[in-house]
Amino acid sequence: MEPERHIDLQADLHFFFDTLVSGKTVLDVGAGLGKSKARIRHNRVTTYEPSPYCREYVDICVPDLPVAPLYQVVTAFEVLEHVEDDVGFLTSLDRLATHAVFLTT
Repeated sequence: MEPERHIDLQADLHFFFDTLVSGKTVLDVGAGLGKSKARIRHNRVTTYEPSPYCREYVDICVPDLPVAPLYQVVTAFEVLEHVEDDVGFLTSLDRLATHAVFLTT
């Protein structure tokens, strides 16, 4: 039996986003281990993750989304399906973004 391999599917999404947007301030919501910061190289990325287990990997680690500062683009890669109040979550992301919200699910 072949050993289990873990594939980082978010890597492709991060690299794809980086080809679409350049020179923006980006808040990556639900950043997990914060790998988006290194992968989205053509933008200034701030990583946010509510889980205290990821505190050492991200820029912002608090239970609730920050309300300021504003970012030009807010991303949420594979996060929406984990949120109970999806409409409230999307409203919060929209309030933080001055230009666009980029979601994948």
